[in-house]
Amino acid sequence: MTDTDDLNLGEALAVARAASRIERIEHRDRIAAFGAAAIEAVRPWIGEPEYAAFAIRVIGRAGAAGPRDAAISALLTAPSDVSSNVRKDIDEALRELGGRRPPAKDPAKPKAPPAITDSLYERLVDVARARRTMTYSEAAEIVGLTMRNPHHRRLLGQCLGAISEYEADHARPMLSAVVVHKGERNTGSGFYQLGEQIGLKGSLEDDDTFAGRELNRVFASWSRPAPQDPAPTATGAPDFRSHFPADGPPEPRGTCGYSTPADPCANPGRWDREGHLCCTPHALARDPTPWMPTAD
Repeated sequence: MTDTDDLNLGEALAVARAASRIERIEHRDRIAAFGAAAIEAVRPWIGEPEYAAFAIRVIGRAGAAGPRDAAISALLTAPSDVSSNVRKDIDEALRELGGRRPPAKDPAKPKAPPAITDSLYERLVDVARARRTMTYSEAAEIVGLTMRNPHHRRLLGQCLGAISEYEADHARPMLSAVVVHKGERNTGSGFYQLGEQIGLKGSLEDDDTFAGRELNRVFASWSRPAPQDPAPTATGAPDFRSHFPADGPPEPRGTCGYSTPADPCANPGRWDREGHLCCTPHALARDPTPWMPTAD
C-alpha cells in the first residue's frame, strides 16, 4: 500500500495536478475509481492543454468501469476549440466506450433556425445572459402562440428544437434549456429526446441531471460576470474585461477602457480576443491579441 492509496478524491486530484506529465498517468486508476464524481471533477481539465490527455484517460477508465453514459456525455461536451491531438484522444475514448460524436450535418440543411424563431432566439439569449429561466407560456407569447392550443404547443416545441439544433451545430449548449414548466425547473420531454438525438445526452442518463448540466453550460456560455474594479495592465491602464460567445466577432460597444481620471479616453472601443475594451490607437499601443474567428 502506498502513501497515496487512502487519499480522497480532492487530495488525489491535487497530487495528480502537481505531478509531472510522465508521473501523472500513475494516478489515473486511483482517480477513476471514484466513478461519476471523478468524471465531473476532471471534465473541466479537458480545456487545459497540460491536463487534457490525462482527464480524457481518467474519464475513459471511469466510464469503462461503471458510469458509461456520464463518461460519453463528458467527452461529447468537451470544448470545441481543443487541439487536434486532444480531439483524437476524445474520439478514441469514445470508440472504446461505444459512443460517437454527433454525425456531420447535411450541407443542404438550413444553417439557421426558421425566421419565426428570431425574436425568440434573441430573448432566450437575454435570459441566459441574466442567468434566469422563462416559462413555456412566456416563450409562446413572444412568437404569438398560446400554450392553451395543442397545435401551438407543437409549433413552439419545433421552434425551440430548431434553436437548440442550431446551437449544437455551432458547438454551443442547448439554449432551450432556459425554458421550463411554470413553477418547476423541468423542461419538456422533447428537450431530452433532442439531447439524445444530437449526442449530448446518454440514453440511460437521468433527465434532471442532463437538464441541470445543460442549463449550467448555457449560463456559462452566455452570461457575463458582475462588473469589477478594473486592475491595472502592464502599461498602467485599467483592464476592463467581458465574456462573449466565441463564434462571431464582438460588436463595438462602449468607450475605450484605456482611461484614467487624469487622462480619460472617449474614443469608441472594441473587444479584443482577450476581452479588453480599447480604441484602435490604445489597442495597438498595448499589442493585444486580435479577434479571430474560432475554427470549426
